[in-house]
Amino acid sequence: MVERFSDNPHYKRRESFDIAYFQKKEGLEAHDMNSVREAIESGAIRTDSGVTVEKRHNDNRDYLIVTLPPKEGRDEYKLFIKKNNELRNKDGGISELESGISAESILKDAGIEKVEVAKYLFAFNNHKTGENFVASKYNPCLETQLSDYLQHLEQQIGHDEDDSGSESILPLQAKQRELISRMARIKIALANTFYDVTEHNMAYDPQRDVIILFDLNNKISSSKFEAESDDEL
Repeated sequence: MVERFSDNPHYKRRESFDIAYFQKKEGLEAHDMNSVREAIESGAIRTDSGVTVEKRHNDNRDYLIVTLPPKEGRDEYKLFIKKNNELRNKDGGISELESGISAESILKDAGIEKVEVAKYLFAFNNHKTGENFVASKYNPCLETQLSDYLQHLEQQIGHDEDDSGSESILPLQAKQRELISRMARIKIALANTFYDVTEHNMAYDPQRDVIILFDLNNKISSSKFEAESDDEL
């Protein structure tokens, strides 16, 4: 359990975060997380313990889909794993979990709906390369950036306008405007607290009409970490 105070106005009360609770809720144990790290360090596509690693690339993003084999009490489990160079690895991913909870609170206070934050379950360091990674429960929508979806809408609008005329594109244009407006409101709400709040760090679930945020780095936590790093030099 980690208890923290912060100067952030959204942390006026003390918050408690227990990252182990989220891991246990998903049926993840220490040996599962070690298996994931070892699989990535080995570079194997499939390990002897049955962990599979798929490398994916989308525009400027490299990420991994790691699948843990089923076990008693849990079905096969997929993880979405992304390199995070800003990771404060000293606290094992608690900063990332806090950032998500903080962002959801800020967005709720701002009255912005149909947006959620990808839940990080754990973080780890590749001992061979020094790279840092964060892992969240797999959601196929995380593989589609909001920027990609907006580009798809733009192409569809142009195609339908050529084929069917202007009336057929009105619903598409309305959705495009609404998403751009929602994205702008999200950026404004989080700009003072987080770095890199861009459409490239947002995914989109068209079935639920929900924007999903990831790679949120808290400015306060980052500044504190940088100060601690300087003190150690």
